[in-house]
Amino acid sequence: MKELPTYLPVIDKLITGLVEKIKQTLDFYHDHFEGANPVTHITMSGSLAELENLSTILSQKLKISSATAHVWKNVMSDAMAEDKKKRGLDMASAIGLSLCAAENPLDEDL
Repeated sequence: MKELPTYLPVIDKLITGLVEKIKQTLDFYHDHFEGANPVTHITMSGSLAELENLSTILSQKLKISSATAHVWKNVMSDAMAEDKKKRGLDMASAIGLSLCAAENPLDEDL
């Protein structure tokens, strides 16, 4: 029998905590925003989003589809090396802020 890596219980505990926090957030959303659209999908970003099977685990436990974000989708049209694409997940917040700033530049008269 193959022995499991010793880090798995730690990862399992972290994922269980993440699932519970998401459930709490969804409950709050449903309780405080009556008539709002239901949450049907979770898009993950950041380096943890690359954790193997995380999307599948979240989808199964939350009964909501989930997937890793494609942070370069609306940024670049040229082909990019796969290793550089993956770094985009680590920089998703910065990319989002950059896009926002590009669309709404500061008024220079302020």
